[in-house]
Amino acid sequence: MQYAANLGVVYATLEVRRSNAVAQALYQSLGFEYVGVRKRYYEDNGEDALLYCCQRMPDADPDFAEAETVTESRYRRPSDAPLREKR
Repeated sequence: MQYAANLGVVYATLEVRRSNAVAQALYQSLGFEYVGVRKRYYEDNGEDALLYCCQRMPDADPDFAEAETVTESRYRRPSDAPLREKR
């Protein structure tokens, strides 16, 4: 969210499966609020998606640096990654 705020984003939205209570609790703890439902959103089983919105983005932080993932820091190009052994 900090990265998005630094780009000037003023709100964020997301969809989450109605059955995914753990994710809903996480998003709510980050300031997302329930705003609606998208009926039969997921093609695999027709489950509804709950729509959440966060209008409390953090202030822009000029000192923020996005953390590199392990893959990004160790392998700059996919061709640098070690090959898996064939079994």
